[in-house]
Amino acid sequence: MNKVKKLKNAIYEEINTRNLQIINQKEIMHPLLKELMTFNVIF
Repeated sequence: MNKVKKLKNAIYEEINTRNLQIINQKEIMHPLLKELMTFNVIF
């Protein structure tokens, strides 16, 4: 049971790091989009 829990946690961590990498790539690709998002936060 503990091994399964550890495996699930490892998988979730892997998915989270990959999602963060994808988000970072999108931010690099679309700096204007990031500016628009901060603009929306201000107003």
